[in-house]
Parts: sequence; C-alpha cells; structure tokens
Amino acid sequence: MSLGHHKGELLGQPEGVIEPRNELSEVKNTLEKLKNSERRLLQDKEGLSNQLRVQSEVNRELKKLLVASVGDDLQYHFECVAREKNQLILENEALGQNTAQLSEQLERMSIQCDVRRSKFLTSRVMADELTNSRAVL
Repeated sequence: MSLGHHKGELLGQPEGVIEPRNELSEVKNTLEKLKNSERRLLQDKEGLSNQLRVQSEVNRELKKLLVASVGDDLQYHFECVAREKNQLILENEALGQNTAQLSEQLERMSIQCDVRRSKFLTSRVMADELTNSRAVL
C-alpha cells in the first residue's frame, strides 16, 4: 500500500472510511446533541404549554368580565328605560287630568257664553219692544 499519494487514500485507508472508534464517538456526540436538543424542545414545549394555559385562563376571565360589563350596561340601560317609561306614564296621566279639567272648563265657558248670548238676545228683544211701544205711543 502507498502512503496516501493517490486521491481517495488517507494514510493507507480509502477516502470515506473512518475509524470505528471515531465513528462511534461522532455518533455518541450526535446522539448527545440530539438528546440535549430534545430536552430543550420538551422544556420549551412545557413552558409554552404553561403559557397557553395561563393565557386561556386570562381569556376566560376577560370574557366573564366583558359579559358582566355588557350585562351591567344592559341592566343599567333597561333600568333607565323603565324609569323613563314610568315618568312618561305619570306625565301622561297628569296631562290627561289637565286635558279633562280644560275640557270641563271649556264646557262651562261654552254654557256661560250661551247664557250671555241668550240674555243679550232677550235684552235686545225687550229693547226693540220698548222702542216699538214708544213709537206707538
């Protein structure tokens, strides 16, 4: 054998041939690196899983608060509308009573107007009769 003068030979060994001890060492190194990488990935996964759990809980709490807030807003709005409705009912009743009083007052004034018209017509007839009786005398 020659001492590596030809391409493909390395100190009496063809290219691509690695000593078994070196190969085993490289495989062990690669395996150790892969195990370390797997541990880191598992730790990352666990951390991300915990973060997801915490974020989900926060989201649930935020939903509850939002629903409660919207519910409170709706309850407040409903109470305001109910108070306003009651106020309008009271105002409507007061206006109805006022309208009834005004209608009654109008009716009385209409009667008074009729009475005064009748009195006026009566006094006019009497005045005409007096004028006619004076003319006759």
